Amino acid sequence: MGIAMPLHSPVSGADRLLLGSGLEGFVKVSSQFITLREPDNQPKAEDDALRLRCGRIFLSVPAGAVTSLNDGDLALVRRLATSPPLTAQTDTAFQTELLERWFATEVPTAGVLLAAMTTMQAHDLPPPPPFSAVPGWLREIWLSFLLRNPPLFRRVGERERYAERALAVIERVYDAVVTDPLPEAQRLGEQFRNEARMEALYFTDGDPTAAFRRWAEIIEVTALRVGLPVSHGFAPTARPRPRVGLLLNSLYAGPEPLYLIAHLSPELGRRFDVTLFLLTEVVDPGLRETVERTGVRIVHVPRGAVNTRVAWIRAHDLDLMLFASNCAVYGESTFLSMCRLARVQVTGAASPVSPGFTQHDYYLLGEDNVGPDYAQHCTETLYRLPGLCTYYAFGLDQSPGSVSVGRDDLQIPHDAPIFISTANYMKINAELVQLWARILCRVPKAVLLLAPFNPNWRPNYQEDILEDLLRVQMRACGVDPARVRIVRRLPQRADVQRLIGIADVYLDSFPFGGACSMIDPLEVGVPVVVRDAPNFRGSIAACMLRDIGLGDMVARDEEAYVEAAVRLGSSAPAQETARRRIRASAATNRAFTDCTAYAGRFLDACQMMIDGYAERFRRRMAEPARTRSALTDLVARLAAGRSPWLNTLSDTKLIPLLLLPYFKALGDVEGGRLLVDVGACVGDFARPFLLDGWSGHMLEPDASCEASLSALTAEFSGRAHHHAMVAVDAPVNSVTYHRTAVGLSGLGPSPYAPTLQTVVLPATRLADLARSEGMSRIDLLKVDAEGFDFTVLNGHDFAALPPRLVMVEFGDMYAGQSRAEIAEGIRAMAERGYDAMIFSCEDDGNFRKGVWEYRVIAVTFEEPRPNKAGAVFGNIIFFRRDDALLPALLLGLVESFLPGGERGSGG
Repeated sequence: MGIAMPLHSPVSGADRLLLGSGLEGFVKVSSQFITLREPDNQPKAEDDALRLRCGRIFLSVPAGAVTSLNDGDLALVRRLATSPPLTAQTDTAFQTELLERWFATEVPTAGVLLAAMTTMQAHDLPPPPPFSAVPGWLREIWLSFLLRNPPLFRRVGERERYAERALAVIERVYDAVVTDPLPEAQRLGEQFRNEARMEALYFTDGDPTAAFRRWAEIIEVTALRVGLPVSHGFAPTARPRPRVGLLLNSLYAGPEPLYLIAHLSPELGRRFDVTLFLLTEVVDPGLRETVERTGVRIVHVPRGAVNTRVAWIRAHDLDLMLFASNCAVYGESTFLSMCRLARVQVTGAASPVSPGFTQHDYYLLGEDNVGPDYAQHCTETLYRLPGLCTYYAFGLDQSPGSVSVGRDDLQIPHDAPIFISTANYMKINAELVQLWARILCRVPKAVLLLAPFNPNWRPNYQEDILEDLLRVQMRACGVDPARVRIVRRLPQRADVQRLIGIADVYLDSFPFGGACSMIDPLEVGVPVVVRDAPNFRGSIAACMLRDIGLGDMVARDEEAYVEAAVRLGSSAPAQETARRRIRASAATNRAFTDCTAYAGRFLDACQMMIDGYAERFRRRMAEPARTRSALTDLVARLAAGRSPWLNTLSDTKLIPLLLLPYFKALGDVEGGRLLVDVGACVGDFARPFLLDGWSGHMLEPDASCEASLSALTAEFSGRAHHHAMVAVDAPVNSVTYHRTAVGLSGLGPSPYAPTLQTVVLPATRLADLARSEGMSRIDLLKVDAEGFDFTVLNGHDFAALPPRLVMVEFGDMYAGQSRAEIAEGIRAMAERGYDAMIFSCEDDGNFRKGVWEYRVIAVTFEEPRPNKAGAVFGNIIFFRRDDALLPALLLGLVESFLPGGERGSGG
């Protein structure tokens, strides 16, 4: 590093300060509550001084002087960059100087970036520079800094600045990982997947759809590049009882499990074959019994890597999967939901925003929650159930309360009105606290009671940061912070309701309103104050009130919110009137916890989604010409946008996505199915078919592949057969063979590797091999003969033994495959009764570098599509002319490469 002095040696106890010292000596603490007071000391000040010291050192060095950091300094910078400042205030003079230095150069220098990371928050800075302009040694920490969320929005206007800057940050990551990948794109993508926490966007007023879509795309592309099985092809089915899956983390008496149970009924279990997939072993015995009484079986997804768990779920061959956990948050259920697990995939209201994943088909909300125009805020197809979607089986939570808290315990005078909110810690922001402070100003004796530490959201909270927010905003409005009480965590829902029962008025949060936290005061009968909003997450409570005939209790804006709270807090008669209305409403008598009607609506929705999927497939089958045209157009559209999903349509990746589902749709055959694999190499193509129960004959003369193929034939003894022979088109016993690198050897020289040796090897025509092996059928004939694929086909007797499908490679870079020869090969197969499904590819110059990476640029049915170099290469699947199934399956698969909302329908 170009800095002479070490950063961390003069600072003692930095680790202790960064970890925090708890609440001791900072606030008055009792066993159950906190009363906000002025802090007795300032342990944060030393930490902020450390940040400012580091920032000034970095800012003082000349441009270009910081070229690296030693390990100790880098560790300190990482700690400061990945943990937020403990106070919301920033040194104004230093911030001004930093911004002047930021704009002094076209791209901020490493020193300026380091100064920013150690002292600022990303949303208080100008838009970030491209990652390509950030020194390579600094990119990882810079990304961590950009992804660091504020624990709370403590300053007015901060949440909207954060929302704007978050999208800019995500776009920079998208550029570095997807649009114009840097050399370390994969590492940055994995870091982004692991560190990006998008929940803070829930608590902003804006539309986060674009940000979540980019978040999802970065995660998807990162997964696709390492071959994770994100996409999948399913064969069509016509079962009398469709298979429905429900994916959930754990089964306990918490919001997500009780939201899921609201969907269940005995009729659901009778009409569908339903399985609840749990990702952990956490199961409440009583809830297990309730779920199983509805006819739902419970299974635990085996622990393991994502691809292992995905394969295990896919083996259940589901028609529909409901994701009952929040998918717009970091977590294992989210990353599993990214993958195609069922024919139709549904995101539920447990996700407060549209998660943005391509493989999510529907977003299931309620007609009384959102209007039809809310579809513009969904990546998925919006499916609106009649009524509301916010139902919870809270009646099953019979846990008795264990904490009793009264006015005396909280040191609240008996004549003081109590405003209460149990909104989660993360929902509390500076603007909301300011409104609460205004309310307290106008109701002088009132006390604000908060219970924000819900363990269902997270196990630990930074309590001191919330206290700092409340103290600063209350004092700014002239309110004594001691009028605020913060109740520590309450173990049971009964404890929460008991606490609400001592209050006079419940204050809902915004811009993320309450669902579960609104049910509690309504059940207890406490008057509520709610602000409306134009989006799902912000209007949940307002919609609940309208649903039970109390829409006049909904405030249209912040001013109306304050006036309603002041009116209720100042008038005992007004409180009593509101209580009577709430209690008199028949709907509130378990209004949102009596889930029978809602479960019936969900059942009907499942049937409609499954029927819709089947109907779309029938249309594709019934209109083959239109299906082929639509497939060609859609692939061209995706290719123009460089869709990474098209990379899954190449070579062996087609096996699970298209070929195996195709044969599964045809049904079982007596004696099992047969693969003939010419140019089997080490058996990678044959293995998935053998695992699926097929038999296979593998022709591979290259001695370097012998060991792998011998192991494969031993593993699948009796079904796998290796023939060390060259497939030819003439009745000869031997031919000259060119040995090159593994996978590139053939009947002629390879355009990609020098010939190492020419040898004479045994040869056979496929027709002769079929007769000698007694083959009575060939389901799939695959040929990879390094430019001699059509020559090999000429050695097969199609009249005697017509394969169901024939798959070959083609490329005009081979001496034996000019454009004319490829066209002649396609024409010859047409005379045999086969149409061609042609996958044309682009290698972007990789092949000449010995890098075997390429992408699909077109799927056509007449001739190959040239790539940007004017060459043609790829794969062809020949299928029988009257076969409408293969194009229909492929179109359905390619449509799943678009988000559900762009398809206009799920699946």
